[in-house]
Amino acid sequence: MKRITYSSLILFLFIFSSNVFAQAPNFSTSSQTVCYNSAPGSVTVGIFVTVATPLAASYIWVINAPSGTGCSVVTQTNAVPNGSIVVAGLSCCGTYTITKYAVNASGPYDQQIKYVLVECPSSSSLAISSQTICRGNSAILTGLGANSYSWTASASGGGTTTAVNPITVSPSVNATYTMNSSTAAGCALNPLVATVAVQVATIAVSPTSITACANSTISLTSTLAALSNTSVAAGTVTNSIIWYNPLNAQIGITRNIIATAIPGTYTAALTHTGSAGSCTSIATLQVFTTSTMPLTITASAASVCPGANVILTGNTGTVPTASSGYTWSATPATIPANFVGNPATRNPTATTIYSVNASYYGCSISGTIQVGMLSLTPTLVSSAPFSCPNRSITLSASGAVNYSFSAVTTTTTIIPNLINTNSTVSHTPTLAQLNYPIQYCVTGYAGGCSGTTCISVGLLTLTPTLTSLSGAFICPGTALTLSATGGTGSIFSFSTAPIGGPNVQIGAINTTPTRPHTIGSNPLLYPFNYTVSVDSAGCKGTSLLSVDILTINPVIVSSSSIGVCLGTQFTLTSSGGTGTSYTWTAPPTPTNPITAIGNKAIHSNTILPATYSVSVDSLGCKGSAQLTISELTISPQFTISPSSGSICPGSTVSLHASGGANTTFTFYAPYPTSPPSTVNIIPTINASVSTVATTPPNTPSLFPFS
Repeated sequence: MKRITYSSLILFLFIFSSNVFAQAPNFSTSSQTVCYNSAPGSVTVGIFVTVATPLAASYIWVINAPSGTGCSVVTQTNAVPNGSIVVAGLSCCGTYTITKYAVNASGPYDQQIKYVLVECPSSSSLAISSQTICRGNSAILTGLGANSYSWTASASGGGTTTAVNPITVSPSVNATYTMNSSTAAGCALNPLVATVAVQVATIAVSPTSITACANSTISLTSTLAALSNTSVAAGTVTNSIIWYNPLNAQIGITRNIIATAIPGTYTAALTHTGSAGSCTSIATLQVFTTSTMPLTITASAASVCPGANVILTGNTGTVPTASSGYTWSATPATIPANFVGNPATRNPTATTIYSVNASYYGCSISGTIQVGMLSLTPTLVSSAPFSCPNRSITLSASGAVNYSFSAVTTTTTIIPNLINTNSTVSHTPTLAQLNYPIQYCVTGYAGGCSGTTCISVGLLTLTPTLTSLSGAFICPGTALTLSATGGTGSIFSFSTAPIGGPNVQIGAINTTPTRPHTIGSNPLLYPFNYTVSVDSAGCKGTSLLSVDILTINPVIVSSSSIGVCLGTQFTLTSSGGTGTSYTWTAPPTPTNPITAIGNKAIHSNTILPATYSVSVDSLGCKGSAQLTISELTISPQFTISPSSGSICPGSTVSLHASGGANTTFTFYAPYPTSPPSTVNIIPTINASVSTVATTPPNTPSLFPFS
């Protein structure tokens, strides 16, 4: 009753003042629909009401709530000219009526009405066709109670988002799906989540592809496993397996089967049970048929010793054909040329290529294999490649397990051929054996193979050295000492032979490595050739030495090394040692023979240059030398004073020359001198005077003078 009376009052005021203002203000609300996503009364919502064109001094707002418990009229008066209010008391679901009255000094004069819907939708729901599915199957998710839907899958479900409803999903592992929905008015509903579990068991077949002869037998195997981890449904158990051939005929119910080869797809179906019920997992393989089949041939050994067994086996990769179906041949050919069987045993003696042909369910099969030869080559070394008689030799072998040693000369076996594990053996050969030489051999045995290696050991030849302690050159008739090397216990034999003469032994044959000997005095017998023969425990050797006459190289020295003046006496001196004789030779000078006194010679000569010779003889050792004496050439120094070389007519010129002691000087002028002479000699006190003065003619036209 109170609500009606209040509304009537406002209506009266509005009617009373409606003629005062001809223009009415409009108003709007911030929302015409407000979403209220929970039970009514639990959340307070609100809107904002604004006057678009304020024209009144104040406004009166009357909000009528929908009918219901706790819903009542809300009245607000706002004196602000713009008339805006905030309504925050919409706590009921339904339509609210908002009435605006414009008020001025005369009272209300305008009325406008707006409606706001507070929507309180009921909750949505989600339906799942199956909580657990077999891998490869699908589940249908359906949203209920909303107007629009959006689904988002977890990463294991693909992570995709779709806006259709319902949706069909087929995850390979457990996955969750979130449903977001909204009402027709656009109000969002609470998200809902559904989980789809996947029951998984795996089957794998081997081989995945096979080529075989048509209707031949093939071996097919499978591997089964029920997955059990957090990403799949728990409690899965494998039950049975069924094989089908390309004709869809059941051919086996065990994991591994032997089947008949038919071209096409073979299928193995695994049944497993769990939370999804009974599921089936499938694996397939392809079989191709052919008219030829590859054949793999294996040998028990890639290489064997000559004559040893080798087993040859042919295999098609499937069930082998009967052994009688294999026909073999060998290159180089064997006896018999062909043989049958599989496997087959052979005893090759050389590298052999084996070929085989067979027929298998109508397929032709062929293949080849090579079997090589093993070679055993033991190593044999001797402690010495050459040896002396009666000296022990050690032979060492390697490269095998057992060994047999032998030693032979041209006629005799001197080591018995015994096979044992010893890899070393010793032998002491005689001189007669070493002179052949001896051939030592070892035969090695290992793994059925054998091989032989031989070496030769000969007589050791000594290489002694023969020297002369007096030198390789000596004067005739001089004593010398010969010395040889040969080692402890060696026996030495020395001999000599002059040129063109017989070989003569020097001293006794004994262990002394030196021999004195006086060389012959006849120079024509030189050089002398000496020989030493050394014998050390049967090992022998020789050495030669040639001794020749010593040649003397004398030297001639002149007392006037730079030359002499014609007719001047000089002395020549030679060298040769005590007991040396000298023979001097000078150029022919009948009137002035050379004077020889021992190693000196005195002479003067008016014909120079002249060559002088000396021959020396020292105990049969001879030599010669020559020296050429040249004429001494004087080069005097000549100066003039004044040094400028210019004088006045009638003046005196001083001339000076130098030439050393005992030098005579003659000065010549280019004009007549006094006393007169035919060559214009400038007079001096005596010939040894080196300085003179002269006065040129007092005639300028005659200058210059030389």
